[in-house]
Parts: sequence; C-alpha cells; structure tokens
Amino acid sequence: MKIYKLIITTTLLVFTLNLFADTGDTIIINPITWDTASPEGWNAQYKVQVEFPPAAKANDWGKIIMVQTRKCDEATKGDKYACGEWDYIWHTKVNIAKGDTVEPFCIGSFVTPYGKRLYLGGEEGWSWYYDMTDYAPILTDNKELIVGNNQELLDLKFLFIQGTPTRN
Repeated sequence: MKIYKLIITTTLLVFTLNLFADTGDTIIINPITWDTASPEGWNAQYKVQVEFPPAAKANDWGKIIMVQTRKCDEATKGDKYACGEWDYIWHTKVNIAKGDTVEPFCIGSFVTPYGKRLYLGGEEGWSWYYDMTDYAPILTDNKELIVGNNQELLDLKFLFIQGTPTRN
C-alpha cells in the first residue's frame, strides 16, 4: 500500500511540475526541511536566511513555484499535540532591506487545517503549491524569510524554472 502511495505521489508531483515548467533547468532552494528545528514559543515562526538566485537573473525564470509541505509530528514545539490544537493564520514574508530599515513583504498567507488528531499525509506530509513568478524581483539575493508556525513541521522549497515568464 505504501509503495502505491509513493508511486501515485511521485507521478502527481512530476505531472504538476511539468505543468508549470516552460523550458530549461530548475534550481531548487530548500531553506526549511523536516530537520529544521521547530521554532520555540507559542505560535512562533520559522526565520531563515535564504540565498535566492542573483537579481541579475530575475527575468530568467519562466516559473517560480513555492512548495509548502506540512506534516504532523511530535517534534513540533507549539503544544502537546503532533498537529496544532487550533487553526492558525500565518503569512510568508520576505524582508527587504531599505537603507537602514527593513520592509517586510508578504508573498503568501495560509490558514492551517484544524484538528487535534489531524492526519496530514503521514511521514510524507501534504503539499501546497503556489505560483510565485510575479515575485521574481523580490526573490533574489540573500533575504530573510519568515514563514509558518510551530504547530506542524514544515518543508519549504522554491523551484526556479528557467524560461520566459508569461508576463514578458
């Protein structure tokens, strides 16, 4: 049964990524993995420095996809449950340096699923896909990324797919 789930999940992932791909190669940036420590404190967010592709390449991407995979796990530090006790609203923000200040730029929002004994796909988790192509000018160089909470574990990937963006 597990092998069938793996085959179906892999097939769907490949099919989904092919829908988004135009031409060329893909750069995968994985700033948060299952091994990233769950943030400390109630409803705390992950905060990581991410090295995105250089600004000079901002127009080289036919698609930029953010893949957010969440799973229930005892390693979370939000409460005593493997999945959050409540539903939570959280945002994905990229901090942009502006002189001597920082401007947070919200590139996404998410309402977590509700349920103390929620099932989020087992060890593989469940994935959500977001088209981030319009944010190409922001997703460049070294940026601080603030995302999620500590109610479920998070694996976060950015797929930079070479090609001509449809907006051009």
